[in-house]
Amino acid sequence: MYFILHYIEAITTKLKRTSLTRKTYRELNQLSNRELKDIGICRGDIRSISEEILYDNCPSTSNRNLKGWV
Repeated sequence: MYFILHYIEAITTKLKRTSLTRKTYRELNQLSNRELKDIGICRGDIRSISEEILYDNCPSTSNRNLKGWV
């Protein structure tokens, strides 16, 4: 029984992360190049930033490019 509950929990977590990844990608992709530059990322970074949420254990809340500067 524990195995089934753990399996369902893992699937739920994966679906939530996948949904958040898509949402992040969609929202960042809608920004203009100027807005992206203001937050410190370029258009080519959008996919990798959104996929960090899917593959990391804990999504980062800060821009790793700004470490030590802010």
